[in-house]
Amino acid sequence: MSREHLKKQGTAWTARWFFMPYCIQKLAAGRCIILNRRHKPVGSLSDEHVDYETHPDVMILGLTPEIETQLSWSACDADNEGRIFLYAETCIPTADPMFMDAYLKRIALLMTLRVSL
Repeated sequence: MSREHLKKQGTAWTARWFFMPYCIQKLAAGRCIILNRRHKPVGSLSDEHVDYETHPDVMILGLTPEIETQLSWSACDADNEGRIFLYAETCIPTADPMFMDAYLKRIALLMTLRVSL
């Protein structure tokens, strides 16, 4: 697993980049994977390419169009590439308490969804 990117001088990596859910990537057959800001599975520190379709963290969540809208920072369903964004660069949760409050409400909903493998 490559981690050289973490050692670059001047890069201000925070836990948000790796451990906070940034988006849900919808996949075939109702499956999905939760990604961090670097578009890697949440918790991944690797810089290596990830094949979402075959990754062991793929799951089925109880996503409906209504739930997708509630999870999305922009109150929209998934984008054209099947991603539901929980926050955006214009409302980074760690930048403002108001943004964090809104994000945590979306995370609270996400935490209630049933997971199937």
